[in-house]
Amino acid sequence: RRQDGVKIKAALIERARTMTPGKAAATFDLNGADPVGPAAASITVVAYACGRCPMCAKVMPELYRVVTTGALRGRVRLALRPFPLRDHPGAVEAGLGFLAAARQGKLWPFLLRVYGEFKTFKPERLAEWAAAAGLDRAAFVAAMAAPETRARLVAAKKEGLRNGVEMTPSLFLNGRRYHGALDGESLADILAEELDRLARRQY
Repeated sequence: RRQDGVKIKAALIERARTMTPGKAAATFDLNGADPVGPAAASITVVAYACGRCPMCAKVMPELYRVVTTGALRGRVRLALRPFPLRDHPGAVEAGLGFLAAARQGKLWPFLLRVYGEFKTFKPERLAEWAAAAGLDRAAFVAAMAAPETRARLVAAKKEGLRNGVEMTPSLFLNGRRYHGALDGESLADILAEELDRLARRQY
């Protein structure tokens, strides 16, 4: 029981770090990011994720589920910023794939497919998965190879570094860094609390 109490206290401290306004909010370039959720949502979650990060493969589909179903559906906007990690082979190709899919407005079906195939990942299969997710395969391949797409990937990585990102997934709620557990229940709870705070201004 004492250990449970310590865990609960630590979780509350982490939540307070997220909910308490501190330094200036992080800024993001979401132009062409293909976010899910309404543009007028009172909460925007920005997730820096690596296509070859095993934790991202668990968290990102769950986060997508949280913001697109249940009580939070239509109330939260979720945007991805690709952040390829150097020590993950295939991370750059996956990041280019995310951007190429976003260009066709199909980021999330593609992302869910890529993470769903995490254990069988091969860069040469990205076009196959894109087609299976409903993308135009030729346009996807061309976008992946375009210098503009690589420049956008580099810009996303630099933006993340400016915002203090060192690991993935890293989440920001309305520009504030999220500190806390990354399971679906915890994410849904903190987002619901943030909606209450914005609506009632009681925190």
